[in-house]
Amino acid sequence: MFTYANTVFVVHFLLVLMNVVGWIFPGPIFYAYLTTWFLAVAVDILFGVCPLTQMEFNIRKKLDPEAKFEKSCMVHYIRKWRGLAPRSPESDAPKTWRQKHSIVFIMVPLLVVSLIWQTLVYGRDIFYFA
Repeated sequence: MFTYANTVFVVHFLLVLMNVVGWIFPGPIFYAYLTTWFLAVAVDILFGVCPLTQMEFNIRKKLDPEAKFEKSCMVHYIRKWRGLAPRSPESDAPKTWRQKHSIVFIMVPLLVVSLIWQTLVYGRDIFYFA
């Protein structure tokens, strides 16, 4: 059954896909990758959770009030596709900045690799816009 939550999921999936493989391609795709990279990191630092995840889960919760969701859509769908039940709710214990914003520690090395890749493979200054 088609729902708006599915549309949000597809858009979210495409943005994640751009962040995973967009760094490989030259030109406009690479600049779109940089945009989604900075957007993902800024959203994580400012809000701590992706608004697309919240939007999708809120829509799905209205359709099925009994459904249980993870905080992260990636964790939720990986567990769902592997046939695992959602994890129990996290404790209210305070988290460190690194625990709250773990995506930053994934995204920063990816950015470094992407900049090196663009320089070595395409042999150009990636910030030259002319």
